[in-house]
Amino acid sequence: MQSSCRWAACLFGLAAYLLLISGSRRKCSIRNGTYYPIPSLSGAQQYYRVNTLKSTSFDIVLPAGGTIDGAFSQAAGTHFKALTMWQGQTLLNNTINCLKQSGYVNRVVVIGSEAVLKEAASCGAECIPEGESGTENLFLGIQKILESKSLHQQKVLICASDLPMLTPDAINWFISNSSPDADISVPVITATSYEKAYPRSGSVYVPLKDGASTMGCLFLLNPIVIMNHRQKIEEVFNSRKNQLKTFSMLGPMFLLKYITRQLSISDIENRCEDVFGWRGRAVRDAPPELGCDIDTLEDYLYAQRLGRKLEDAPL
Repeated sequence: MQSSCRWAACLFGLAAYLLLISGSRRKCSIRNGTYYPIPSLSGAQQYYRVNTLKSTSFDIVLPAGGTIDGAFSQAAGTHFKALTMWQGQTLLNNTINCLKQSGYVNRVVVIGSEAVLKEAASCGAECIPEGESGTENLFLGIQKILESKSLHQQKVLICASDLPMLTPDAINWFISNSSPDADISVPVITATSYEKAYPRSGSVYVPLKDGASTMGCLFLLNPIVIMNHRQKIEEVFNSRKNQLKTFSMLGPMFLLKYITRQLSISDIENRCEDVFGWRGRAVRDAPPELGCDIDTLEDYLYAQRLGRKLEDAPL
């Protein structure tokens, strides 16, 4: 139920997340794994080993620093979005439980306020105090995982903490359908499937050549590439509300295709790979549960109505 203020630029979102890891990578092969060089917080060069063997579970980064106020806060009974109640538990608790039940979880790292981290600890998650921005929280979570010097898998799963309809099956579908060769995998949900699941939600979709679509809130990332390109990530994040600025990074023909509604998902993937030399892939026809988030009071009230329907549904 993406609100217009956040999702009016859904296509930007896809392009932006594909831009996150622009640039080339360097690696040096060493016995028993592949070692990637990344700068440490002190500026000294360090190497982190990545397990390149196929694994059945992932380390999870769960940013949960969002706050709410006004009528939304009063209705939810909290100032922290992750602590909003959903069917007898907090959104954060629901998210962690779904991740664990998916069978793909190795460790969960939550970034948030003191109150949020207290809830996270009760769910068995590792806790990190939040930073000054969403991007800083992302880096704090990835850094925490990298500090172990040995990733459980070559990828890290990033999951939003405000997905009331999230299910283990939806998580499993996304991971199973993500490209193993991609540096970043992004779920793309068709407007048709989303509206069928959540009619009259007020969501905003991007008119692509492939059909109107929106983006989900679960991402599979190469953490080393993310850490190596923090400046680019922050540049993209800071321009997230300006579609024109975002698309200008990809050239005038890209922008023209978007304006004339001739832009396809493949165009985005191919252009980013041509320009930056990394692999970003959209995971198409993703489950709508991955995109149903709570940003506003209207979203919250809509989610509560969905919850009542689930409770009243026959077994």
